[in-house]
Amino acid sequence: MPGTNLIVPVVLWGKHAPTHCVSSVYLSRDQKTLVTGCYDGQICIWQVNPETLKMTPRCLLVGHTAPVTCLSRASIIQDNNFIVSSSEAGEMCTWDLIDGKCRESVKLSQIHTNIQAYHMCNSDDLRLFCNGYYAEILIMDPFSLEILFSLSSKMNPDWISALHVLRPSSRKDDVVLAISITGTVKVWSLLGHENKQSEPIYENESKQIRCLNALSLNCCAYNQRTVLIVCAKYCQIYDAGDFSVLCSITAPSGERWMSGDFLSPDRILVWSTEGKGYLYKLPANSVPDHKGFHGPTVDHDSPVLLSMLAHPDNKLLSCPPAMRYLITSVGGKQRRLMLRGDSEGVVSIWNVDEANTPVSTFTVPLSVGVAQSWFSLVILMSKMNHALVDLFRDEDDAISEKVEEDRHISSYDIAEKLGLDHKTVLTHLKKARYTKKLETWVPQELAERNLMNRVLICDSLLIHNQTEPFLKTLITDDKKWIIYNKRDIIAPSRSTA
Repeated sequence: MPGTNLIVPVVLWGKHAPTHCVSSVYLSRDQKTLVTGCYDGQICIWQVNPETLKMTPRCLLVGHTAPVTCLSRASIIQDNNFIVSSSEAGEMCTWDLIDGKCRESVKLSQIHTNIQAYHMCNSDDLRLFCNGYYAEILIMDPFSLEILFSLSSKMNPDWISALHVLRPSSRKDDVVLAISITGTVKVWSLLGHENKQSEPIYENESKQIRCLNALSLNCCAYNQRTVLIVCAKYCQIYDAGDFSVLCSITAPSGERWMSGDFLSPDRILVWSTEGKGYLYKLPANSVPDHKGFHGPTVDHDSPVLLSMLAHPDNKLLSCPPAMRYLITSVGGKQRRLMLRGDSEGVVSIWNVDEANTPVSTFTVPLSVGVAQSWFSLVILMSKMNHALVDLFRDEDDAISEKVEEDRHISSYDIAEKLGLDHKTVLTHLKKARYTKKLETWVPQELAERNLMNRVLICDSLLIHNQTEPFLKTLITDDKKWIIYNKRDIIAPSRSTA
């Protein structure tokens, strides 16, 4: 609009759904909102029924120019409907999930591969712990997207490939556990008063282990004594005290591990690039509460595969799916879920608690795709269009009936009796070709007699123009015309003296 900065978005609905190759997935803690980021840079917000977990795409957010790699919550308050997204181009955005507006955005030189939202001690709200293609760990404010401070390395500084933030049960400080791409495990202790003006914060201790290019690192939340580190070809359980290997699990043939987490002190869930989840029971030497913890490995005592989470169609995907494990609570009941978003725009949810029994394969109970929902929406919009057409047709008929009943009725009386807006009545009357003459509604259609009269008048005018041309003497303007008669003016002659 001229003179303003107002931008009016225009949405065009097509018959075909937009491509939505999912690259990241997030579910709110109240299980009412699901968010998926895609390789096109778009973000889709889904409405979820917490009881049935039925998902419906609600809106698409456009703000990134590269694949969305990270999605994280922005506040510890459950009713605070904000999330933070990050892309491969270094873009970060804070979104309002209610109206879909981007509240804050920034472009950094650092590219994040992982963001963990954590409530630090002496902090009012969450802080974002970010790692990626850079040697530091960045701690950011989720709403201003400002870098509050960073964690640096003295020993073997390199890209941080995975991290986990936790608060030990016997301490009041926070501990950041991370591993670099070259396999150096590092530990930082945070007291909660760190800021930009602080001196560089270096690791308190570090240790080199035989683990290159780790994809994820998770400390067991149930005992904080074991750590799961996942690499592409294997995942390993470590003792959190000395970081010695307790057991190792090789990826299935033709698959590569993506990430994993603890389900309990003796069970882990690991998922692969094929979109499958594998639930293992750990051996005795990897369970802290067992008397054989940290003991020698016995040949027959190895990780046992309890069940597998798999999609029923086992369709070949163009790129690895985005998967995420999370624990939610609804009505005081805890629920452990596994999310998967694939290259077809299909989102699947497993209830891990139901798969926590020795079975061969546990297929996904709920799966919804963008294309499927889009097709349903197109059908719904078509039905709505037909309903609107029928509604307008009914209004036309009702107005015409009122006019036929009383030719002298006013448009205001019609609007009042039918409960319609006055402008709507005038529009329908114009559409029905009614006009008011001498306080009477008359149709604008010409009768056969009137049509014949107009033809005869035109013929007589043409004949008259042939005998005495008069059309050349007409001056027309809009729908008015006048006749002029050009006369030659002869000046009077002057007599000479």
